[in-house]
Amino acid sequence: MSKSSRFVSMALVGAISLPIGVIVGSGSAMAAKAPKPAISCTVTGSATISPGVSTTAAKQTLTVTLTLSGCTGSSVAGITHSSPGTTSATGKTTETCADLLKPSKPAKTVTTIMWNNGTTSGVAYSTVLNSGAATAKGKVTSGTFAKGKISSTATYTPGAGQNCFSVPLTSATLSGTFKIT
Repeated sequence: MSKSSRFVSMALVGAISLPIGVIVGSGSAMAAKAPKPAISCTVTGSATISPGVSTTAAKQTLTVTLTLSGCTGSSVAGITHSSPGTTSATGKTTETCADLLKPSKPAKTVTTIMWNNGTTSGVAYSTVLNSGAATAKGKVTSGTFAKGKISSTATYTPGAGQNCFSVPLTSATLSGTFKIT
C-alpha cells in the first residue's frame, strides 16, 4: 500500500485528542480515581495528495483534515467531539497505483487529540492499510483517557472520477470508527 494511503490512515487517528479524570466518592472520604478510559466516535475527513498517485512513480505529500464526532460512552463527562485536526507528511519513497494494491507495513505516529471540552490526549499508534481500509492500534500516552487503548478502522473513497490509472488520485474522503477502551 502506498505511503500516501498510510498517511491517510494515520491521520484518521492522529489529528484528534481525548480527556480523562474523575473524582469518585467512597463513603464520607473522597479519593481521586480515574475511571477506565472509554469513548466511541465516528471519524470523518478529507485528504489531498500531491502531485497525485498515478502510474508514474513520484514522492507524494498528503494533507489530511479529520474530526471525531457523535462520541458516545465517554468516561469523561461532556466529551462529544474533537476539534478538526490537520496533518501533512511527505513520503520517503516514490509510489504508483500498483503500491495501492499491496498491504502496507505498520506506520508509527505520535500526536495529540484536542477535545471539545478543552482537554487533550497524547497518543501513539501504528496504522496498517489493506484493500482501501486503514486499521490503527495504539495507546493514549498522556492526558485525558491516559493508559487507554486506541483502535480505529476507516475507509477512504477517491474523489470523483479518480481511478489512479487514467486519472491520478489527488483527493479522498475518509470515514470510520474510533474507540478508546
